[in-house]
Amino acid sequence: MRCIHADFDVFFRYSRGIACYWNTTMKTIIRILPGTPFALLLGLLSALPAFAQDNAEEGEVVVIGELNRAEVTQFIEEAEDQLYAIFNANNDDDRFDIECGDFTPTGSHIKRRVCEPRFMTEARAENVTDSRFTDQTLLTDTGLRADQQANYEELQEKMEELSRNNAQFREIAGILQQLRARLAQLTD
Repeated sequence: MRCIHADFDVFFRYSRGIACYWNTTMKTIIRILPGTPFALLLGLLSALPAFAQDNAEEGEVVVIGELNRAEVTQFIEEAEDQLYAIFNANNDDDRFDIECGDFTPTGSHIKRRVCEPRFMTEARAENVTDSRFTDQTLLTDTGLRADQQANYEELQEKMEELSRNNAQFREIAGILQQLRARLAQLTD
């Protein structure tokens, strides 16, 4: 089956167990292979626009099942950047804005990409300051996350609400889920 994007902002075609999905935001066509969870296919279908747009840009064909680890990682970073940009633009409380950046873990020289909400970054900085200038013990990441549990629950609610109300956010989240599943296959 050929994936053809036509002139739609988002194009979805399902035939013989293969789904093709055109996304002008990421300017790619993604062919989802058999075995894709039905719930994700329904999510993609719900992202279809009511009307076609004129002059949709050409994109490349990306078969998630054929991507290597480096390519998957690159697409994940792009999808995360787009997803969190949409979330941050629609979020009215800056404490819940999600920021991504590279950090080098203690005892390593290898940088890792981390995306976390601003409230967690601020809690980490406050934790370090408190441990240096008071008699408080430095908390581990697990301890910090436990302290911020209520904020994480509120963040989850905000993301779920945006997913219900914003087709583009929902669309990118679905693609990100597929990319992360592919990365898990490659690392197992």
